[in-house]
Amino acid sequence: MTRSALLFRLLTVAVLLPLAIGAIAVVVMVGWLPGAPSAVIVHWGVDANQTGSPSLYPTLVAIVVPGLAVIFGILIGLTVRAGKPSPHQKLLAAVSFSESLLISGLSVALLGIQRQPGPNQVIDNPTGVVVAGVVVAAALGVGAWFALPPASAGVRAGAGVPARPLPLAGGERAVWIHRATTPTALVVLLVGVLLVVAAGAAVGILIAGPVAWIVVVLPVLIIVMLATTIHWNVRVDDSGLTASGALGFPRFHVPLADVRSASVVNVNPLVDFGGWGIRRGMNRRFGLVTRSGEALEVLRTDGRAFVVTVDDAAGAAALLAALVARV
Repeated sequence: MTRSALLFRLLTVAVLLPLAIGAIAVVVMVGWLPGAPSAVIVHWGVDANQTGSPSLYPTLVAIVVPGLAVIFGILIGLTVRAGKPSPHQKLLAAVSFSESLLISGLSVALLGIQRQPGPNQVIDNPTGVVVAGVVVAAALGVGAWFALPPASAGVRAGAGVPARPLPLAGGERAVWIHRATTPTALVVLLVGVLLVVAAGAAVGILIAGPVAWIVVVLPVLIIVMLATTIHWNVRVDDSGLTASGALGFPRFHVPLADVRSASVVNVNPLVDFGGWGIRRGMNRRFGLVTRSGEALEVLRTDGRAFVVTVDDAAGAAALLAALVARV
């Protein structure tokens, strides 16, 4: 399939359908506003329900759904090539469609049940509505996955050409050390996401009080993840390959006895691993992905592969090949 044809199929599911569904939802809810109560429940909480203007529901859909669709569409557009879509591209499209459908559908449903509540109508607990919305959105998301062209098999573990061993004398020792660093632009993006999440946590605490302490957990977890995975210290020596986070953890180690071969591969984070960070790819590939481009891939004796994006991957692969040959 040509790139343009594949891109159109993916963007139809990831962008065009969500925008159409969101627009229909907004039109329906805006038409309901004249007959809606002046205040409706906009948040169901543990202690008490928060009320607000009914216009919040169509406003939410009008902002969030296009935003999600555009983000997913950009991610897909940057990675599509001619041929078959990758599993991660199909997943991005299906998730965009499913999430947009869920947000639009729940907004319509939650506003609809509050328009003219009957004397026996219970709207304090919308659990049934939410569960039904999640089930329907998930089912249609799965349907969107199968409606797209079949995915490519992905890069298999050990597909790279094994490196030639570095010339080493019998008793000569050698160590290779490098740092795999996340690009500044990506760090800035992650910090921006952290600030948005932190601001949301602060607003949640101001509105809901101490009961909202749990929302602080997410920013803290993001800070810990950034501090530990923003770069990796990568080392090749007589013990094998070791990669540890900036603070010394997490730590990953491939013993020399477990190395079948080492090679240099080219990595596209979104296509090969679905994103950046500590990632599980297809075909038994595990990666520490900080950027696109050159990477060291170590094929283990059990067929699994360990991938880390790092400069001078060829030097690391050659040293590993030499150390394995001496075992």
